[in-house]
Amino acid sequence: MTARASLISLALATAALLAGTLAASATCSCRFQGSEWKLGERACITLGNKSVMMECRMNQNVTSWAPLKGGCPKLSLASPIEDLELAAWGDSSPAPVKASAHSHVMHY
Repeated sequence: MTARASLISLALATAALLAGTLAASATCSCRFQGSEWKLGERACITLGNKSVMMECRMNQNVTSWAPLKGGCPKLSLASPIEDLELAAWGDSSPAPVKASAHSHVMHY
């Protein structure tokens, strides 16, 4: 192998190594409603008249939204009567509030 061919091979190997390092350090994210979502994060996205739970994933070196089975979680509101213990009308103290078994905090 000539010196020129060796130099070209070394340059190509160095370029490939640098390209792989730069690609690995890139921060990838999906976009939805003007916000960035990290890989693995989920969002409930409406497509037509149906809401679908989607996850931000890599697909052939490109970020994309992938549908998940099960759909979006449903929220239900408990009756206000179940959640509040009303104070007597003549009492000036605020009505005490108790925690409901129906209260939920949703994290996707």
